[in-house]
Amino acid sequence: MSYHLLHPEFYLSLINRSCGLICVVDEKGFFKYANDALFEITEYYTEDLQGKLVIEYLHNNDLQAVKNIFLQLVAYKASENLVFRIKTRSGNWKWMDAVVTNSLNDEHISGYIIEARDISIKVGLQEDLERSQVFFNSFFQNHHSAVFTLSTDGILEQVNDNLQRILSYSRKEMVGEH
Repeated sequence: MSYHLLHPEFYLSLINRSCGLICVVDEKGFFKYANDALFEITEYYTEDLQGKLVIEYLHNNDLQAVKNIFLQLVAYKASENLVFRIKTRSGNWKWMDAVVTNSLNDEHISGYIIEARDISIKVGLQEDLERSQVFFNSFFQNHHSAVFTLSTDGILEQVNDNLQRILSYSRKEMVGEH
């Protein structure tokens, strides 16, 4: 093993150049440390948040879930997964997917390690897909004409209520048939 791998500077550089957010929160919920990814994600520098409560930067709808995770970590778990929203300096919200590890008993950390990545784009795409699906289903079912979808083999996959009414067949009788 190379001597430079044993230097603390090596590990600090490794953590700071990580794509994901790595931060440490003390047992009362105050920020102790965050790597450089904090700025990339939130537009805050580590110094801006040191000594501030984490909950001040979390979305109100996520607070109970976050509290529950920390209660579980204190009670009996070493680590837990968590999805939450964090507020950026500009006032926007970023969705984060995190693993939180209880390291209160580690004398070098004395806190919770939070390793998180920004999943805002993924969440946005999922929401767009759900909206599109709702629109399609509404359009499909409520259209005044007979509407259906076919597989590439010509088998009925979906039929709307008007097709059932016109043909006097139930959905069960038509779906899966030529």
